Amino acid sequence: MTQSTFDEQRRDLYAAIGEALSTWYTVEGTAMTKIFIMLMQSGNDTTAASVFNAAINLSTKRDMITAAIESSHASNELVAKWAKLDARIRKSGLKRNKLAHWRLGQYSDERGSRPALGPNFWDVQASGSQWHLEIHDIKNYITSFTKLARDIRQFRQEDLQPALPEIFPQQAMRPIAGGARIRRSRYLKASPNPPQSSGE
Repeated sequence: MTQSTFDEQRRDLYAAIGEALSTWYTVEGTAMTKIFIMLMQSGNDTTAASVFNAAINLSTKRDMITAAIESSHASNELVAKWAKLDARIRKSGLKRNKLAHWRLGQYSDERGSRPALGPNFWDVQASGSQWHLEIHDIKNYITSFTKLARDIRQFRQEDLQPALPEIFPQQAMRPIAGGARIRRSRYLKASPNPPQSSGE
């Protein structure tokens, strides 16, 4: 392979990485944010989005949505549907991390040498995983991220939005201090003496 061919392939690889990371934004920055906004029912979408995106890492954002769903009156079916999506988001987030943190190198086999992404030599967490990513792998990531964003959007439109009246029935939610209302979830520790509403 000539140097000019290698350089061209490297540019194509960089372009694919940029497209993949931009596509990931449609998952984390758009589709997940819209779900959180809908769950907050705050009347101020900008504030809800700002709160959600103040969380830097994906795990925290996933937990925020899960806590909001589980602490509501969502049906078991809705909770299960979100749990499946959440698992896909977690796995896809690991792929996104490879794009963001792996280094550009050169991979060689019987077909010759070509540019590829691979983990840092000292990245112990990468041991045992696919040790390099070529351009076709990254394009598969783009397809996967696009489908995930579409499925999250479909969950919001076809499952979550129609269930809102059931999820937030004001009469059915137990009162806590300050007049706020909440349902117990795995994210909330049970209190032996739950506070009473002040009525304010």
